[in-house]
Order: sequence, then C-alpha cells, then structure tokens
Amino acid sequence: MILTKQGSRMFPYCRFRISGLHPSKKYCLVMDVQAVDNSRYKWTGKSWQVAGKADGHVKSPPFAHPECPSTGQHWMQSPVSFYKLKLTNNTSDQDGNTILHSMHRYLPRLHVVQTEKAAEDIKLNSPSVVTFTFPQTEFMAVTAYQNTQFTQLKVDYNPFAKGLKEDGSSSWSLKPKLNSSKDTNQPAKQTTTAEQHPVKKSLKSLLANHKPRSSKAAEQKPTVTSDYKKNSATNSDQSTAKISGETSW
Repeated sequence: MILTKQGSRMFPYCRFRISGLHPSKKYCLVMDVQAVDNSRYKWTGKSWQVAGKADGHVKSPPFAHPECPSTGQHWMQSPVSFYKLKLTNNTSDQDGNTILHSMHRYLPRLHVVQTEKAAEDIKLNSPSVVTFTFPQTEFMAVTAYQNTQFTQLKVDYNPFAKGLKEDGSSSWSLKPKLNSSKDTNQPAKQTTTAEQHPVKKSLKSLLANHKPRSSKAAEQKPTVTSDYKKNSATNSDQSTAKISGETSW
C-alpha cells in the first residue's frame, strides 16, 4: 500500500457484508491498522527481507465509518465500505489519516461495538468491542512500489491511480484491461485475463480455503467469514454477528 504525505486511499479498500446484528440496536464500525511485527523490511528484488528493528509506532485515530452509529438493520442491508480510509507517512498529520511507516508490515482490523455513542467517544479496549482480522489483508506499506508487475496491476484496477472521480456508492468490478498501451507507452498486446493477472487464480484458492478468526471473544461471540478479494503487497445484549469482508478491483 502506498503512503503519501497528504494521505493516499487504501486500495483495494475493505468492504464487509454483515449479518446477525440486532436490527433495532445501534452499532459503530471502526477500522484501524496494526503492525504485524517489530521489524523493518527491505526489498531484495525477489523477496522482502528483515532489515532491522521497526520504527516506533505513531498513534493515529481509528477510522470510524461515517454512518456511525447506525442500527443493525442499516449495517446489514448492503455491504459496508471503508473506501475513504487514507494512509500517510506524515507523523504530524492532523487530518485523521492513518499514520504508518514505510517498509513495515501491517494488518487492518475491524471493530464492532454496540453503542449509541459518537464514534470519537469509543474506546477500542472496552469489553464491548469485538475485533476481527483477516490474515489475507496483510500488506507492506511503501512510498513506491517495488515490483513492476504489481505496479501495473494497481494501474489497471485502481480508479484513483488514473485520477478518476470518486464514487462511494459504486463497487469497482474485476474487469481486466486488455489494452494498457496508454499507461505503458508500449504497443497494445491482446492477452488473456490469466496471462495479465495470474494473481487472480491464487486469490480464488486463498478465499476458498480461508478460515476466519476473531481476535476477541464476547459473551455471545460474533463470527467472521471472508471472501475478501485483496492482493497483499507482501505477496478489512448483543446478537451474534456474522461478517464477511471483500474488496473489488
């Protein structure tokens, strides 16, 4: 994932399908990003290797969905997208972006809490907060892509990379671009989807075999399943909730 001083949208973004909430009770959905380990990395041209100790964590506010708090019925009626979450390497950021360090590994987390409080009043260490993670959403934060094939993948599928207008109500679909001569200044070549994006096949295999996990237990423990279609830069009285995460290129 790219980090910029002004804040760069996380792409692919996290999108969750939620079921099992109490229809009339109110909930807040909050996301943050945590470091996976205590290491800093470097790209060797073939793989990521540990290059030293991680830089000190810089605290940034968790990202609350703009529609918090809303009823369980509201959250369950359609996929919940966190497409507005932005990542930055500006440690002095005052715009509410998520502050990360380049060349570090991170994992997004989804927090679900039954509450009528404003999102800024929620404490994520509260017993009422249930946290979910999807291991396939892990990513490496960078200021420039280290792999040219991955760069092309982002150019083909990321609407923000091409300066397209944001449309929060739309879902970016997996439609591979066969003619990329405009982006690469090279003659167009007709190729198959599998040839252009071999990562899609591995993603389907990953999603088919993924078993979700929850990082917290609750009295009535929510469960999470994921069909999150995301490429990692290294390779988002309580009724029982069921949440699946997904993204679209």
